[in-house]
Order: sequence, then C-alpha cells, then structure tokens
Amino acid sequence: METTIDQLVRNNAWDKHHEAVKAPKCLVIGSFNPDIPSNSRLPFYYCRKPKRGQGNRLWTELNKALSIKESCRENEFARLEAMKRGKFIFMDLIDSVSISSTNSEHTKLYLENQIASFSDKAIWSNKSKGISIYRTYNNRIFDIIEKYRRSLQYVVFTLGPSGLNPLIRKNRHGSLSKRDSQWRQFYSQLVDKCNAIDTLTLVEKTCSPAPQGKCSDEELRVWLKKYVLHEV
Repeated sequence: METTIDQLVRNNAWDKHHEAVKAPKCLVIGSFNPDIPSNSRLPFYYCRKPKRGQGNRLWTELNKALSIKESCRENEFARLEAMKRGKFIFMDLIDSVSISSTNSEHTKLYLENQIASFSDKAIWSNKSKGISIYRTYNNRIFDIIEKYRRSLQYVVFTLGPSGLNPLIRKNRHGSLSKRDSQWRQFYSQLVDKCNAIDTLTLVEKTCSPAPQGKCSDEELRVWLKKYVLHEV
C-alpha cells in the first residue's frame, strides 16, 4: 500500500501572501506541513497552536522584534503586517511524502504516529521498520527565487534540531546526499541558483524556532534580526 501526503500549502492560498510583500528580501524555508486531518485548521506557516508550553517561537519573536501588539500566530492581518515590514516570505522544502509498505496497517500507523507528529526523523528517513519513504521536493522554490531575484538577499532554513548537517554533510546520522539522489539534485540546483545571483546568499546556518530545536531564544533573536529582518 502506498499513501502520498501533500504539503498543506498546495490546497490553501498561503502562497498568495507573497504577492502582498513588495520586493521581499528573505525567503524562509521550512521542512514540511503535511495535509492531514489533524493539521487541517492550521492557518499559515509556524502557526500551530501548542498543546503545552510556548510552541513554535518564530512569530512570538517576530512580534517582539517588530513591536506588533496583535499576535502574529493568531491574527492574519498582524502576520501580513510583519511580513510587509520585515520583507520576508515563506515556503516549504518538501512538496510531498510518499509512504509505502506491503502491510497497509503499518502504513496507516506510520502516518498517524510519525508524520502526524511532525517528526523530522520520520520525514527525512528513507526506511523505517518495513516502511519506505520517498520525498518530492518543492521546485516552486526556484520560481520564487527567480521572480524576486532583484530584491532577495537571503535564503534561510528553519530545519532542526540538526539543521542541514544530516542532509549535506556526513555525520553520525549519515548523509541524505548519499542516500537520496533526488535531494542531491535538488540541493545542488538550489546552490547553483543562489550562487548565480550576486546579491543573494544561501545561508547554511539554520536556527529552528520549534520547541525541540537546539536554538536558544537569544540565538533565535540574533538569527532572525540578521537574516530574516536583515538588521546589521
């Protein structure tokens, strides 16, 4: 049995927010927002309501940095104001995830217990206990970079907790580049695309605003101000 989960943005109007931001300077790339029932009410990137604790810190810190009173995580107009003032836009790195197994129950459980928990380990694996995972990457990212090539200064990632390291460098987790030819091709194209634009920097230093991310509050503030809000 094979099941394919698309990214949530494909069935929503999230990308239309790009049009409201004139001459964006930063493209923020997350990993994957799965289009599944438990995620259906998510209004926008990084807006998942925490079950406990403070949850994802991106909008909370942007609220403070831009002195916006209304909660950006909860208020669409506040989010748009932040994006317009900060001149940043968002996209997801993964377009879809396909899960296959000879056991349909295994496929269902992996979807419900792993993908639905937004586990990076589950999303970035190739195999797991009889489950095969295949990712399709978001080639629309290249179109957006081309569209805003005159204004974009940074392309950044919010992947975590290990960031890009397991994806492009060999470490104790291995390297995705050695296991996934589609990723190797995609990332190589992304590097080439950014390097072809003199005024654009692909920032390999990631900072995850997620609760499980290893980025401290202070590190996140510095990273956001330098790259997302481009403050020197």
